[in-house]
Amino acid sequence: MLSNNREKNNREKWQVELEELRQEWNLSWEGDPMETPTSIIIFARYKNQPAALKISNSASEHTSAVLKHYNGYGAARILKNRGRITLMKRCVPGVSLKDLTLNNEDEKATHILCDVIEKLHSNVEFEGNYRFTHEFTQFFDHYLNSGDKQIPTKLIEKASAIFADLKDSKEKQILLHGDLHHENIIYDQKQGWLAIDPKGFVGEACYEVGAFLRNPIDSEICLSHNIIKRRIDIICTRLGYDKLRVLSLAFAQSILAAVQFIEDGYKYENALQVAKNLEAQELHLRV
Repeated sequence: MLSNNREKNNREKWQVELEELRQEWNLSWEGDPMETPTSIIIFARYKNQPAALKISNSASEHTSAVLKHYNGYGAARILKNRGRITLMKRCVPGVSLKDLTLNNEDEKATHILCDVIEKLHSNVEFEGNYRFTHEFTQFFDHYLNSGDKQIPTKLIEKASAIFADLKDSKEKQILLHGDLHHENIIYDQKQGWLAIDPKGFVGEACYEVGAFLRNPIDSEICLSHNIIKRRIDIICTRLGYDKLRVLSLAFAQSILAAVQFIEDGYKYENALQVAKNLEAQELHLRV
């Protein structure tokens, strides 16, 4: 009952805030609000152009700051922002890389990912206070202390150690999108493929591809050994990343994703299986 009341109160709070923004920024809604674990998003029109409004409830997200850093190069442009509220230009027609992958065009989708990353990472200088990727070890500590046993302890400890080692990384630390999965790369008829909804972390460039490698997480495609291997071959050839480093970081991120899915009450099995597949590919490559 308490959970239901909390959800009702949150929904009423969103509705009030959305109405205030609609009037203040002269917006007209196009569809209903979409809730995620960390935000609410609604399509709108602003000055007769398609837009998307995002209100974040997570202090760890830096959508506006990261999009400003990209300045429209490989990412959606900001129209207005204030604090945790971001109004960005909406991509039309809005086809995502997930649509391509589910249409047996995963190789094409992987090349598009590389195109987008090349643009997003072209500006390596940044300002602002962002979390470093090595700080995510806290999620593993919390999981181990929770007593949950759905993920083998040895995998949790291995992933945690990989994240901890990032603190001493000698690689250039850049501003990462942080959540560059298939549904966050969208086609716009005027600007081409663009990234949306960045989280904003600081870390090694090759960390960026982890989200793509384990997605679409709700499809059997992400469990295919051959598809994952082909993706890594393309990515490392195009972007010059070390395969072993990509496999190691992607494994740790998949375990992290599984931990977060469990904490949020979602299915975690695919993320865990992807991690095991990545670990097997890394071991095979080291032989």
